[in-house]
Amino acid sequence: EYTCGTFNQQIKEVSYDEHCPRRIIFEFDTQNSIHQNIVPQFVVRTSQLSDIDAMVSLSKAKRMLYEKAQPQFWRYAGEEGDNTQRQWFKQLLEDKNHVTFTAESETQEILGFVIGKLMPAPEVYNPGGLTLMIDDFCVKSENLWQSVGARLIEAIKIPAKSKGATQILVVCGAHNYPKRKFLGEQNLSIASEWFVGGIV
Repeated sequence: EYTCGTFNQQIKEVSYDEHCPRRIIFEFDTQNSIHQNIVPQFVVRTSQLSDIDAMVSLSKAKRMLYEKAQPQFWRYAGEEGDNTQRQWFKQLLEDKNHVTFTAESETQEILGFVIGKLMPAPEVYNPGGLTLMIDDFCVKSENLWQSVGARLIEAIKIPAKSKGATQILVVCGAHNYPKRKFLGEQNLSIASEWFVGGIV
């Protein structure tokens, strides 16, 4: 007999008789698994100054995971880097060439955010308008991409289109499979990749 799922610990082995297969009792964290799949009610709105600390925190959590995949390229710059990003985000909120949206739960928890920059393509290309380039795009947990992430993408496209954007470009780490899967579901395809290595 088999069981499936993620278990916390093996409790004990049970022997019924010599003709019966070996059986083991496991403890499953069912309540936590259910909680992880719950998507809270939320709204998507224009980002504001009071969101910045939470935005920096979400961004830091992402960078710490990215550092594990590429220790040199994404090496954490410490609190100084966090403070620099905090000031940078403040500037972007006032920059007419950037559009920023935040997803907030009904309990006022920041669940995710997206920042897009409106930029022209290099002169050797003509995509028909501006490009909405998205680098800072985070959600609080992986299970929120299809809900919070999708709503953030929908929201940011509207002002971008009104300002002349004709295409969207989203930066994503090669190792970030949940985000890559989500972006593919948004009818986005890979146009370019970076190959990184140290110089010895």
